[in-house]
Amino acid sequence: MMTVKRVGVAVCPMDCFTGNKADFGSVRVWMEDGAPGIRKQEGYVIFWDNGEQECCLVLESPYYETERIRISMTEFHKKRYPLLFVWMKPGAAYPYPPEIRLRMEEGRPDSIIDIPMKESVGLISLAGAYPADRLEPQMMELKVPGEMELEGRKLQIRRLSDGTSEYFAIWEARNRAVGLYELEQPLREVYSMFNSEIALVLQVKADRSGHYRVPELR
Repeated sequence: MMTVKRVGVAVCPMDCFTGNKADFGSVRVWMEDGAPGIRKQEGYVIFWDNGEQECCLVLESPYYETERIRISMTEFHKKRYPLLFVWMKPGAAYPYPPEIRLRMEEGRPDSIIDIPMKESVGLISLAGAYPADRLEPQMMELKVPGEMELEGRKLQIRRLSDGTSEYFAIWEARNRAVGLYELEQPLREVYSMFNSEIALVLQVKADRSGHYRVPELR
């Protein structure tokens, strides 16, 4: 009798700065206490379903911060497709392009810093009110250009009238054709498509002394 394998999770490392797939050749992806993954040319690493309820994925690269992600497979398999986009944070050796200037800031040691990317404002916008009357609070309608990937990505939304803002993350693209996305958590505030702006968020890690680099266009 032939055994049919089922994909447990397909991992795609993404570059948090460029928004593109990470330098795949430099990223090592493996599952703790599990079988090795299968690398695909498309930039994915596939792990077969081994029946475990939880797994821990590790991603390492000389250019990005190490990511260690614990997944509840029960929750993860509620997604339409078993895809996990991991947004890699630039590390100390990250090759920023020459037109980028790096400004040093200081924060809490070893903390993750959220930096809204001002240059990205206008790329993404609300396609209607949030929350929408006909949708659950965890659903949001967005105008997203082309094939831009947002799953797993952190964003910031800001209300222009009073400056109220909050961060949110995309859990899954429910329907890309109509711009319907599911959030990891509902937002606290109400936002209008005519009175709000959305920015992509770059995440960086502070070192043991609390220092971190903020990239800016020269």
